[in-house]
Amino acid sequence: MVRLIEQRSELVAVSEMVPEGSIGSAFIAKIADLGGRPRAKETFCQPLDSLLRKNQAALLAERGFTTVADVLKLPSEDQTAINLVPKLYVRLRRYLTGLLVLPHSRLLQAIHHPQPQSPVLRQFPVPVGREQEIVEGVEGILTKFENIGHTRGARILRLRYGLDDGITRLVEKVGGILENPLSKEYVRLIEKQAIWWLWSRRVDLRAEDYLSLPEASFGREVFGAVLMKDLPDLGKEASLEDLHLPLPALCELEGKIFRGSSNNYCIGDLITYDLSEAGSNRLSDSRKNEIVAALRKRAEAADRSGLEKARE
Repeated sequence: MVRLIEQRSELVAVSEMVPEGSIGSAFIAKIADLGGRPRAKETFCQPLDSLLRKNQAALLAERGFTTVADVLKLPSEDQTAINLVPKLYVRLRRYLTGLLVLPHSRLLQAIHHPQPQSPVLRQFPVPVGREQEIVEGVEGILTKFENIGHTRGARILRLRYGLDDGITRLVEKVGGILENPLSKEYVRLIEKQAIWWLWSRRVDLRAEDYLSLPEASFGREVFGAVLMKDLPDLGKEASLEDLHLPLPALCELEGKIFRGSSNNYCIGDLITYDLSEAGSNRLSDSRKNEIVAALRKRAEAADRSGLEKARE
C-alpha cells in the first residue's frame, strides 16, 4: 500500500520542502511536530489566490509570486512579499499549521461528522508514527471503492481532500480538472454518494479510539492498520465470558493478566490492555491467538450488524 501512495506523489518531510534559512524554514521551526511529517512534494504548490483575495494575489503575481512555495522559499531577510500584503504572515502560518492534519484524516471527518462543529478527530493531528496507519486504512477502502466501478467518485474524493498531493480543492475546481468536466452541482452529488458508500462500509467510526490503543495490545493485534471496525460496537462493556473463549484460555487470562475472576473485567479491558507490561506472566502464543481469533469473530459480527442497520 505504501508503494501505491508513493507512486502517486513523492512524500518528503515538510522541513525538506523549503531551503534552510528561508522564510518557510523559520515558520516551520515555530510549529511543533510539523517539520518531520511526511507530505506530498506538491503540497506547497497551493496557489496564493486560495489564501488571499484576488487583488492581493494579483499584486504578488506581478512580482513573480504565484504559489505558497514562492513566498516560503524566500531568504529570511527578504520580507518583500510578506510586507506587501496585510495579514499574509498570519495566513501562511495558519496554512502551515493546517498541514499537521493529515488529508486522509480530513476525509474521515467528512465521512462521519460532516458538520464542522463536531469532527471525529477534533482537528488534532495524528501522532507522526501512526499517520501511515490512517493512510493505509483510507487507501485500502478507496481501492475497494474503485475496484467495484466507482473510479470517478474516488477520483473526486482524492482531488477534493488532496489525498495525492495535499492540495484541497473547491467543487468548482474539481469539476474542471476531471477528464470529462462536470458542473459543481454534479461533483457535489457524486461526492455525497461516495461518502455515503464509505460510511456504510463503516470506515473507522472511532479512529481516535484505535490510535489511543497501546502498541502491544489485543486491540491493535485485532484491528491492525485497516481502521474498518467500530470499536464500541464490540460491546466493550460486556463480560469477557461473552467472547466464548475456551475455558483454558479464560483461566489463563484470569491467572496471568487479571489475577482474579473474569467476571470483574470486560472486553474493553482486554482490548486496551498493554501486553508489554505482562512481564513474566506473559500469555502463551497459543492462548494469545485464541483470544485474538475470538475478538475478530466478535468484530466481524458487529460489522455485519452495523451494515444491516445502515441498509435500513
